[in-house]
Amino acid sequence: MSMSKSEEHDPDENALYEAVAMRIRAARLRDNLTQQELAERIQAKRSYIFELESGSANPTLRTLYRLGKAFNVAPADLLPEAPHPELSHENVRVLTDKCDAILSILTRHSNEEREAVTVFRRILERLAPVIGDAIQPASQEAAAHPTPP
Repeated sequence: MSMSKSEEHDPDENALYEAVAMRIRAARLRDNLTQQELAERIQAKRSYIFELESGSANPTLRTLYRLGKAFNVAPADLLPEAPHPELSHENVRVLTDKCDAILSILTRHSNEEREAVTVFRRILERLAPVIGDAIQPASQEAAAHPTPP
């Protein structure tokens, strides 16, 4: 009895193929390319692009490299994001504390400088769900540690 491609792989493997497929399709659409145009850029058949975008093909490293060049991105950008083990709770806490210290120093400086640090701190806040609740949103932090006038 023959198995279909999707039945040959475990669910995690299928999820990986689908995630890569979505990234390839999104990059192709972002660059306003047809499947045929992309196929020509990476020296492949249009049917292979269709299989890649449907998650039924397993792209080789060579294919990922060529796709990266075609889209002007790193091949790794076509893979699902891996967790960032280097972002420990303590590292994020230290960074947010430094942002708060910089903001308190910049109270007498331009709005542009304060905004740059505030934007960076917001990025750190968005990372919090990835690594847990290591930091408080800026509004809670400000209430807990008001800056002097």
